[in-house]
Amino acid sequence: VDGLVVGGRSGVDESMLTGESELVLKEAGGKVSAGSLNWEGPLDVKAVETGASCMISRVARVVEEAQAKEPPAQRLADVVAGKFVYGVMGISALTYAFWATLGA
Repeated sequence: VDGLVVGGRSGVDESMLTGESELVLKEAGGKVSAGSLNWEGPLDVKAVETGASCMISRVARVVEEAQAKEPPAQRLADVVAGKFVYGVMGISALTYAFWATLGA
């Protein structure tokens, strides 16, 4: 639940969303996001956004979309790696055959 501070004053840890470890001062009129931790004092918060429209849900959705897409460079690397593995296995088999028959 994202909300609007209607009363109180406190330091809030927003590191889950921003990665910043410093507390952010929140006072009346300030916005707080789902996933924020209140550390220093009481806050009265009016819920503004819930469920899929809150900030943490939007972040999760963007991450899921980014993970679902495979970049073109990744597809090329997969094709090259597949051919490379078969090439190495073929060379290894030829090397074994040579040393097993003629190399002794």
